[in-house]
Amino acid sequence: MPPPAEIANPDRYTNPKARKDARLRFGLPNDTVLFVFGFDINSTMS
Repeated sequence: MPPPAEIANPDRYTNPKARKDARLRFGLPNDTVLFVFGFDINSTMS
């Protein structure tokens, strides 16, 4: 199994101001949960 993806700058995604700015840019509400799931069709889940 390949290693997990490396996140080069995790502070960019955990900084409250950056999160708020991204939600504003994409028109997402501040009080909801955003869930994203990606799956490689050549992989399997077990």
